[in-house]
Amino acid sequence: MCLIINKPAGVSFSDTWLQDFFGYNQDGYGILVSDGAKIAVFKNATPKVEEFIEDMNTIKDNEALIHLRMRTHGDIDKANTHPYKILSKEKSGVDLWVMHNGILSNAASDRKEMSDTWHYIRDTLQPILEECPSLLQNQAFQALIGEHIGNNRLAFMDNLGRITIINEKQGVQFNKCWLSNTYAWSHNKQPGKEPPGHRWPDAYEDEDYGEVYYRPKTKTETKNTYELERTEVEELEDFCFNNYDVAAKMFLEFGVTLADLEDFELTTYKYIGA
Repeated sequence: MCLIINKPAGVSFSDTWLQDFFGYNQDGYGILVSDGAKIAVFKNATPKVEEFIEDMNTIKDNEALIHLRMRTHGDIDKANTHPYKILSKEKSGVDLWVMHNGILSNAASDRKEMSDTWHYIRDTLQPILEECPSLLQNQAFQALIGEHIGNNRLAFMDNLGRITIINEKQGVQFNKCWLSNTYAWSHNKQPGKEPPGHRWPDAYEDEDYGEVYYRPKTKTETKNTYELERTEVEELEDFCFNNYDVAAKMFLEFGVTLADLEDFELTTYKYIGA
């Protein structure tokens, strides 16, 4: 579940709204900001609302990615507090971190103490992006990830301050910010109407994990349609032809073939060429 916020520089929230965000998501928070060369990471696995408000006031002049966690998988600890580091500048030429909102039913679960996000990074994102970090800036590759994760959102930031949001259209705009959902805060309501520590009253059982989670009474599944320039897909095709090992990993993880790219079509997503 959880909530991700992409906050522009100079934009802030009232303490009432910050208390509202925190009240729905009390299982840890993390913040990413960049000065264009280095990235600063705030993490608090066992937070108090006053600490969250203080940290948010500290970064009010910065563009930032903020993640507030509502635990579904894994322990409540620093290791499972978002963001997660994917790449290091020493090894890959760039520091890259990611936040996730949703439940990744296609992620492994062999380490029960770790989250579904952690497993997805280990098995899917990291092996591919370590081979070619620049793939993240390719819109066709972004569409592949979006299709693969379905009704989930991913937000990346690197040390250069570049932000990439996967399945951005599944979120909403509020207070000049992007928020990743409408169920983990008081959307279209006055802040603070739900009591702190609120969990959704309707439970459901996750078929893959066999655990009970909570969600709102109504849930809207959102699919995105990606209209991409032909050059974006051709760029990804060229990369795959010239980097067989990485392409093999990508196709294995995403369940697609090069023919899918050549047809500009991946299941329900269509790539529209020039």
